[in-house]
Amino acid sequence: SQPGVTAYRFITSDYSGTLAIQTTSPRITVDQLWMLGVDTDRLELRGKIHYKVERTGVFELNMGLPDLWTLESVEPRDLVDDYQLKGSGQTRTLHVLLKKEMAGEFDLTLVARADRAQADSPVDFALPLADANDLQLYQGQLMLLLPDQLQAQVEEVRQLQAIPLGQAQKWADIAGLSPAMAFEFRSIDRDKSAGGKFKVDVKPVQVSATIHRLLNIQPGSVEQEAIVQYRIRYAPIDTFYLKMPAALADAGV
Repeated sequence: SQPGVTAYRFITSDYSGTLAIQTTSPRITVDQLWMLGVDTDRLELRGKIHYKVERTGVFELNMGLPDLWTLESVEPRDLVDDYQLKGSGQTRTLHVLLKKEMAGEFDLTLVARADRAQADSPVDFALPLADANDLQLYQGQLMLLLPDQLQAQVEEVRQLQAIPLGQAQKWADIAGLSPAMAFEFRSIDRDKSAGGKFKVDVKPVQVSATIHRLLNIQPGSVEQEAIVQYRIRYAPIDTFYLKMPAALADAGV
């Protein structure tokens, strides 16, 4: 019941041959979606890795994950048997052992975190790369997310191409952060670094105020009462200044 693989023609009676038989290697396509959340005191990385495995199945998977990141989870649990980090530095590798041989299409998701020293410190992101063994196609997207009080500028991109946010796939939410930039990558050259460096700044404080004033005019006197409603964005402040007529200055606040 097996299909034919190859065939030979013989024209003499003493025909023979020697065949080298070995296990078929899988053919793997990887599509990665990365969400990089940059908050004032932390980084959060979420990855959705879509695998397409053909010809034969796989029991384990490998992917680069630099020392910067503390890994919190690799899922789904019904697919992932165990995972561990091997090596150190930029060449540290995440090794994932599957519960069974997998072929066809399936997804892995991971969550990792790292600390930030200051709110305005730059972010240099190295793209985690899937294992090159048996890899036929590698592509994906990176989305940068920020809180309202931070803004980012691109200092350098390495093998990434900027795309409109509307074309990026936002497959998960990171609490308190919103999409700011998006990039895509294809055909990564592993002899060169891949990723991007971002300059991050705290937005200047923005204050808006709405004043509600009550004027009570009586014979021989005028009473004034004002309620000021403030809206403060991007940074806290503790001092406010109000201009008022000198005659009212002693009335108090």
